[in-house]
Amino acid sequence: MAQASVQSRILQFGVFVADLSAGELHRAGVRVKLAAQPFEVLRALLERPQQVVTRQEIQQRVWPQETFVDYDLALRKAITRLREVLDDSADNPRFIETVPRKGYRFIAPVTERGNQDSAQNPEPLVEKDDRPSQR
Repeated sequence: MAQASVQSRILQFGVFVADLSAGELHRAGVRVKLAAQPFEVLRALLERPQQVVTRQEIQQRVWPQETFVDYDLALRKAITRLREVLDDSADNPRFIETVPRKGYRFIAPVTERGNQDSAQNPEPLVEKDDRPSQR
Protein backbone atom coordinates (compact mmCIF):
# COMPACT_ATOMS: atom_id res chain seq x y z
CA MET A 1 0.00 0.00 0.00
CA ALA A 2 1.37 3.43 -0.93
CA GLN A 3 2.04 6.02 1.76
CA ALA A 4 -0.12 8.61 0.01
CA SER A 5 -3.24 6.49 0.49
CA VAL A 6 -2.97 6.74 4.29
CA GLN A 7 -2.47 10.50 4.26
CA SER A 8 -5.19 12.28 6.17
CA ARG A 9 -7.77 14.28 4.22
CA ILE A 10 -9.15 17.19 6.22
CA LEU A 11 -12.07 19.32 5.06
CA GLN A 12 -13.32 22.50 6.68
CA PHE A 13 -16.77 24.07 6.45
CA GLY A 14 -17.93 26.84 8.74
CA VAL A 15 -16.67 26.13 12.29
CA PHE A 16 -16.40 22.41 11.50
CA VAL A 17 -13.40 20.33 10.48
CA ALA A 18 -13.89 16.78 9.21
CA ASP A 19 -10.97 14.37 9.14
CA LEU A 20 -12.17 11.90 6.53
CA SER A 21 -9.34 9.44 7.15
CA ALA A 22 -9.82 9.32 10.92
CA GLY A 23 -13.62 9.51 10.73
CA GLU A 24 -13.69 12.47 13.11
CA LEU A 25 -15.64 15.71 13.18
CA HIS A 26 -14.57 18.75 15.21
CA ARG A 27 -16.56 21.88 15.98
CA ALA A 28 -14.40 24.89 16.85
CA GLY A 29 -11.58 22.54 17.82
CA VAL A 30 -13.70 20.22 20.00
CA ARG A 31 -14.38 16.67 18.82
CA VAL A 32 -18.05 15.95 18.18
CA LYS A 33 -19.44 12.49 18.87
CA LEU A 34 -20.82 11.12 15.62
CA ALA A 35 -21.59 7.46 14.90
CA ALA A 36 -20.09 5.71 11.88
CA GLN A 37 -23.15 5.75 9.63
CA PRO A 38 -23.93 9.48 9.93
CA PHE A 39 -20.23 10.21 9.42
CA GLU A 40 -20.19 8.09 6.25
CA VAL A 41 -23.19 10.03 4.95
CA LEU A 42 -21.35 13.28 5.74
CA ARG A 43 -18.24 11.96 4.00
CA ALA A 44 -20.25 11.15 0.86
CA LEU A 45 -21.69 14.68 0.82
CA LEU A 46 -18.38 16.41 1.56
CA GLU A 47 -16.58 14.54 -1.21
CA ARG A 48 -19.02 16.06 -3.72
CA PRO A 49 -19.95 19.53 -2.44
CA GLN A 50 -22.59 21.43 -4.40
CA GLN A 51 -23.61 18.19 -6.17
CA VAL A 52 -26.64 16.00 -5.55
CA VAL A 53 -25.69 12.69 -3.95
CA THR A 54 -28.57 10.31 -4.57
CA ARG A 55 -30.22 8.26 -1.86
CA GLN A 56 -29.18 5.14 -3.76
CA GLU A 57 -25.51 6.22 -3.87
CA ILE A 58 -25.55 6.82 -0.13
CA GLN A 59 -27.32 3.51 0.50
CA GLN A 60 -24.77 1.54 -1.52
CA ARG A 61 -21.89 3.29 0.19
CA VAL A 62 -23.07 3.13 3.80
CA TRP A 63 -25.05 -0.10 3.90
CA PRO A 64 -23.59 -3.05 1.94
CA GLN A 65 -25.97 -5.24 -0.07
CA GLU A 66 -26.00 -8.01 2.51
CA THR A 67 -27.20 -5.57 5.20
CA PHE A 68 -30.84 -6.03 6.16
CA VAL A 69 -32.17 -2.65 7.26
CA ASP A 70 -34.93 -0.21 6.38
CA TYR A 71 -32.65 2.02 4.27
CA ASP A 72 -35.06 4.94 4.07
CA LEU A 73 -35.51 5.07 7.83
CA ALA A 74 -31.79 4.56 8.50
CA LEU A 75 -30.85 7.33 6.05
CA ARG A 76 -33.44 9.72 7.52
CA LYS A 77 -32.06 9.03 11.00
CA ALA A 78 -28.48 9.59 9.82
CA ILE A 79 -29.42 12.90 8.15
CA THR A 80 -31.39 13.97 11.23
CA ARG A 81 -28.38 13.22 13.44
CA LEU A 82 -26.06 15.15 11.10
CA ARG A 83 -28.37 18.14 11.15
CA GLU A 84 -28.47 18.04 14.96
CA VAL A 85 -24.67 17.96 15.19
CA LEU A 86 -24.26 20.69 12.57
CA ASP A 87 -27.07 22.79 14.08
CA ASP A 88 -28.71 22.71 10.66
CA SER A 89 -32.35 22.74 9.60
CA ALA A 90 -34.20 20.97 6.80
CA ASP A 91 -36.46 24.03 6.39
CA ASN A 92 -33.63 26.56 6.26
CA PRO A 93 -30.45 24.59 5.48
CA ARG A 94 -26.96 26.00 5.87
CA PHE A 95 -25.13 22.73 5.18
CA ILE A 96 -27.34 19.87 3.97
CA GLU A 97 -30.08 20.52 1.45
CA THR A 98 -32.73 17.89 0.74
CA VAL A 99 -33.35 17.42 -2.97
CA PRO A 100 -36.87 15.94 -3.05
CA ARG A 101 -37.15 12.40 -4.45
CA LYS A 102 -33.43 12.41 -5.36
CA GLY A 103 -31.06 12.80 -2.44
CA TYR A 104 -29.03 15.43 -0.65
CA ARG A 105 -26.57 18.19 -1.48
CA PHE A 106 -23.89 19.77 0.72
CA ILE A 107 -24.38 23.48 0.06
CA ALA A 108 -21.83 25.22 2.31
CA PRO A 109 -18.39 26.19 1.02
CA VAL A 110 -15.84 23.45 1.73
CA THR A 111 -12.07 23.92 1.89
CA GLU A 112 -9.42 21.24 2.01
CA ARG A 113 -6.56 21.40 4.48
CA GLY A 114 -3.45 19.33 3.91
CA ASN A 115 -0.05 20.23 5.31
CA GLN A 116 0.62 23.24 7.54
CA ASP A 117 0.92 25.61 4.57
CA SER A 118 -2.47 24.69 3.17
CA ALA A 119 -3.96 24.78 6.68
CA GLN A 120 -2.98 28.44 6.81
CA ASN A 121 -4.40 29.07 3.33
CA PRO A 122 -7.13 26.50 2.66
CA GLU A 123 -8.04 25.90 -0.94
CA PRO A 124 -11.73 25.89 -1.87
CA LEU A 125 -13.10 22.70 -3.37
CA VAL A 126 -15.69 24.62 -5.35
CA GLU A 127 -14.93 27.36 -7.79
CA LYS A 128 -15.32 30.90 -6.59
CA ASP A 129 -15.09 34.33 -8.12
CA ASP A 130 -11.49 34.99 -9.21
CA ARG A 131 -11.93 38.77 -9.38
CA PRO A 132 -9.49 40.72 -7.19
CA SER A 133 -10.98 41.68 -3.85
CA GLN A 134 -11.92 45.32 -3.27
CA ARG A 135 -10.10 46.58 -0.14
